[in-house]
Amino acid sequence: MLALLFVQCGNLAVNDSSKCDVINEKTAKLVYDYYFNNDLLLLDSALIYIDEGLKKCNKYEKLFSLRKLGVLSLKQNYNDALQFIESFDENMFGELPYFKNFLNNRFIAMQAHFVGDSVTRNSYLNEIVAEIDLFLSMNDKEIKALLKLSDVNEILENPLTTSLMQYYYYKALLEGAENVKVKLNLLYRNQMISEEFKDILISIFDEDFLVFVGF
Repeated sequence: MLALLFVQCGNLAVNDSSKCDVINEKTAKLVYDYYFNNDLLLLDSALIYIDEGLKKCNKYEKLFSLRKLGVLSLKQNYNDALQFIESFDENMFGELPYFKNFLNNRFIAMQAHFVGDSVTRNSYLNEIVAEIDLFLSMNDKEIKALLKLSDVNEILENPLTTSLMQYYYYKALLEGAENVKVKLNLLYRNQMISEEFKDILISIFDEDFLVFVGF
C-alpha cells in the first residue's frame, strides 16, 4: 500500500532535498498512525504538509500527488480529489499517458460506489479497463518481455507493471476475483507469467476500492 504522510516545513526552501525527504518520511507516519486510531485530524495535518511539499519539492511531485489522493479517498472527499486531478499536468505520468484520465474515472467510480450507484460505477470501471487494455496492446512486445523476467523485483520496478496491476484489479472488480484468478492461473500453467508475480497480482484483489493506494 502506498505510504501516506507529515512534518514541520514552514521554513522549507524550494527543492531542499533533505527537508523534502523528511516530509516524505513523516507524512507516511501520519497516515500510518491514522489506521491505528482513526483520528481524522491526522489526515487533515497530512494534507497541510503534503500541499507544502507539493509547492516546494519537485522531485516528489508524483508521489505527493498520489498520496494526497489517497488521503482524500480516506476522507471520502471525492469532489476535492476530482478538482485536484484537474490541476495535473498531462505529462506528469509520462510513462503511462492514460493515467490522468484513469484517475478521473477512478474517483468518479468511487463516488458512485459510495452512494450505491453500481451502474455508474461499472460504466467508469469499464472505461478504465478498455483504456488500459488498449495501452497494453500497444506495448505488447514490451509486456511479454517484461513477464519473461525471472527477477520479480525487476518486474515491479517497471512502469508497465502498474498498468498490469491496474488491468487485473479492475477486471476482478467487474468480473469477480475468482474468475480473474482462473485466467491468471491459466497464464501461469502456460508459462506466460511467473508464479510469484501471479500471486502478487492476485493479492491486490483484496484492496478496498474506496481507498486509493496508487493503482
